[in-house]
Amino acid sequence: MESIWELPKKILISVDLTEHSKKTVKYGEALAKKLGSQIVLMYVAPMFFTEADVMELQLDRKSEELESTMKSKAEERLKEFASSIMDASIPYETLVAAGVPPKEVADVAEKLGVDLVLIGCHKRTGAGIADKMVERAPCPVLVIK
Repeated sequence: MESIWELPKKILISVDLTEHSKKTVKYGEALAKKLGSQIVLMYVAPMFFTEADVMELQLDRKSEELESTMKSKAEERLKEFASSIMDASIPYETLVAAGVPPKEVADVAEKLGVDLVLIGCHKRTGAGIADKMVERAPCPVLVIK
């Protein structure tokens, strides 16, 4: 009998750069190592600017420049996060998007042909995001509690 589900070759791990995300990454790494999968580590930067962000970026810049600078800062934060946690023996890439996580992750998963999405679920607020991710994703979603 032929299997209707193939083992994932590309795993997208959505992180929010918190301690809980580290648990999700470690789970994904173990899975990728066993299956020989590649990892895409993705962070979706919020679309809003905090007061500290605005002060740091200086108010006299154009909004496109602010968005570009925010994305660059998010990329730096994700690369620092990845280098502090990722096992160098597992092939991975980092990717930053801006917007609403369920939509952005689903769009990237489809665009990249991802076979599995891993997301962390925080006890208080994560369930709603996890539900939306499951609804939108073009592939199976594994929620790490």
